[in-house]
Amino acid sequence: MRIGHFNTYPHGGAFIAAARFHEELLEQGLESSFFFRHSQRPVPSHPSYQELAFSGPSRWQKLNPWHREAEHLRRRRVHDLFDLHLSARPVPGDNFTMAEQADPTRLNWADLNLDLVHLHWIAHLADYPSFFHSIPRGTPVFWTLHDMFPLTGGCHYSAGCTRFESGCGNCPLVVNCNPEDVSAESFEAKRKSLRNHRMHVIAPSQWLLSLAQSSPLWPDDTEFSLVRYGLDLQQFKPQAKAAARAALGLDCRAVLIGFGADNIADERKGMLDLLNALDRLPPELEVEAIAFGAGKLARVPEGIKRVHELGFISEPERQALIYSACDFVIVPSREDNQPSVGLESLACGTPVVGTRAGGIPEYVQEGITGLLAGVSDQVGLAERIAWLAVNPEARQVMGQRGRMMMQREFEITRQTGIYRQLYAASLAATNVNRSRRAA
Repeated sequence: MRIGHFNTYPHGGAFIAAARFHEELLEQGLESSFFFRHSQRPVPSHPSYQELAFSGPSRWQKLNPWHREAEHLRRRRVHDLFDLHLSARPVPGDNFTMAEQADPTRLNWADLNLDLVHLHWIAHLADYPSFFHSIPRGTPVFWTLHDMFPLTGGCHYSAGCTRFESGCGNCPLVVNCNPEDVSAESFEAKRKSLRNHRMHVIAPSQWLLSLAQSSPLWPDDTEFSLVRYGLDLQQFKPQAKAAARAALGLDCRAVLIGFGADNIADERKGMLDLLNALDRLPPELEVEAIAFGAGKLARVPEGIKRVHELGFISEPERQALIYSACDFVIVPSREDNQPSVGLESLACGTPVVGTRAGGIPEYVQEGITGLLAGVSDQVGLAERIAWLAVNPEARQVMGQRGRMMMQREFEITRQTGIYRQLYAASLAATNVNRSRRAA
């Protein structure tokens, strides 16, 4: 069983989740490779991680005038769509990606030599028509969703918009929107690119799985599964708070809260809501904070005595120290799937205050593993932070329950076991179909 994982970058939240899974497969003796397109940070040193090299046009295509003209027209159409609908849009952030790119992304399939393809976050990696055309028909294609991009006409999170349920168009994230705008064009390009493939769509949250099932983009025989993210619970485990704080060099006797993300400046992660909520904390509370992740906080909140900014942390051992050092962790996302910060915190026995965004309530269970506030409800978020800050017994019980939930549902070998069963069933069906065709 030769498995190929595809992710645009060798960093970020989707990569971390995918790489944990890939490395556990290697530990179990499977032949797993991990392919990426771009690298803005150091690349994992293990030889199973490889930068993709796409194949160029064949000699016949280079010489054929019809093909050259068709390729020229295709590029011009892609550029025109971008210029008309995306180049001048005022929406900040990287929250819309076209399905088609100016340059084709044909896989060197003979060199890859894979039995099945496992896609993860591939925005900016794949030009849909050329990428999926280069995967032989009949090859099982698994796709673990990390946001909404695979099931929409371009947005990564829809902010409640349901136009993807009918093929997009009139997209609120683009300029000059109309029924046939870039979102409708991209949706149709995705649908056509996938229609001849055997797809198995997996989501780590029921929230995202339900959205995927409501999109008409997938082929009719697509299979859907819920598979939770997996963590190494020997790596992420509770440690004594005093010892963890000492190891981090923190002289902190106050209530210590933590918050962070891959990029804490990302508006979608809700850090502005959190800063405003922290401003509302009662002045008599003795609260300090750990902030971690790339980027900088816009300011120091008024309700916090001190903020320890640790920057971007990639080492799991140090991450586990941070979670163990905290009394609780805050996940204030405005839109999200199942952010790893909350999962890692609960694995370390530290409860979470989160929002009711996306799949967060599926692991931050109200009053059991943490507390929940409404999305962008700064007053409600402040109230829950203040309540948990003065209730150490509740923090301890919630943390213990969080650890037990992680052991039941989010252990890495549980995740890989489910995937291995899905892989085996899909490959068995592939072999049956090949035998029937041969007969």
